[in-house]
Amino acid sequence: NGEIVSYAKGVYVINTASFGEIKVEAAKISKIESSNSPSSAAVTGPSVAADNFTQSEVNAYKQKVMGNPESTAIIAGLVNDPQILEAAQDPQIQNAVKSGDIQALMKNEKFMNITNNPKMKEAVTKLKQ
Repeated sequence: NGEIVSYAKGVYVINTASFGEIKVEAAKISKIESSNSPSSAAVTGPSVAADNFTQSEVNAYKQKVMGNPESTAIIAGLVNDPQILEAAQDPQIQNAVKSGDIQALMKNEKFMNITNNPKMKEAVTKLKQ
């Protein structure tokens, strides 16, 4: 059991309580499920389920982030990154985002590679503060 930290080039990095951070090839993973709702979130193959957020929680976080000028500047800085731009223009990613299909996003290698983008990592760290 552990938390998926990143995914790149077919390898998941998972943070575990017992073994610390480990790397596992996607092909060797048979199932990943959310700890929140294992029965509804279980999937087969290299994918993952995200936490279930209510729309009001998402909206509240969005208002908090967009109401902060520093946060807005951080997000604006991501707009020019070619890797992020390419992913944002991908129809599969757009459809998954619009429909809230976290499973599809986590199966999309282009989307998962963004999690390893240095600018994205820095932005997420700053936005969490």
